[in-house]
Amino acid sequence: MHKITVSASSQTGMVRDHNEDAVLVSHQVIRDAEVNTSALLGSNDRYVVAVCDGLGGQNAGEIASMDAAEQLEHRFQTLRPGQSIERIHQVLKEWVKEEHCYLLASGQDDPGMEGMGTTLVALFFYEGRVCWMNCGDSRLYRLRRGILRQLSSDHSLINITHKSTDAHVILNCLGGGVEDVYLDFEDMTSEVLQGDVFLLCSDGLTDMLKDEMIEKILNETPSAHALTEAAIQCGGLDNVSACVVKVDSIASAN
Repeated sequence: MHKITVSASSQTGMVRDHNEDAVLVSHQVIRDAEVNTSALLGSNDRYVVAVCDGLGGQNAGEIASMDAAEQLEHRFQTLRPGQSIERIHQVLKEWVKEEHCYLLASGQDDPGMEGMGTTLVALFFYEGRVCWMNCGDSRLYRLRRGILRQLSSDHSLINITHKSTDAHVILNCLGGGVEDVYLDFEDMTSEVLQGDVFLLCSDGLTDMLKDEMIEKILNETPSAHALTEAAIQCGGLDNVSACVVKVDSIASAN
């Protein structure tokens, strides 16, 4: 059984004229809004949070990110009870392929939607298990005992060339003109400790705030609002979205 506290914030920033991010908190998808909630999750419960960072011309990015968030929530909530981690991984891989093809086709059918796509990073609680998945360069971090660590890997060219100019060349995402798509997935149930804080965020946060600053803010005020506001104060050059999940307690369902 997990008791969690969740905060989410998604803001347009200071430069962009609209927000192409979407944040999923359980059954709710937000944009230009905030959510603060909590949940007590037993052995039969499920809960998902995700951050999607849209890309593409005109309003294509916001359409792609919203669709991905909504469709992920639907696929996750319709998982059959009692599924193995291997089966969940397989279902999500199949969904990623389906969503990728859908966004590619949508971009080809409508010139205004050309290049539409989105990154996606998500954290799942499923019947006592805790897993994460990532596609793109939105990130998952964990704060434990005051120390911040990035758990996900950025699917961007900079990881190959190590050149800062390649930081936002995405090699993997849903849609976006990418030929194929892949998914990082991990079951971390046995590694989760009481007091752990997980951060999911778009690059609008990490471009504005160094990891050291994110760590400092999370240690002082573990809230998504504090992070997005800090990013905007530092320039807010992109849409900025964050979801913070604090594991308040872990106990046997019995």
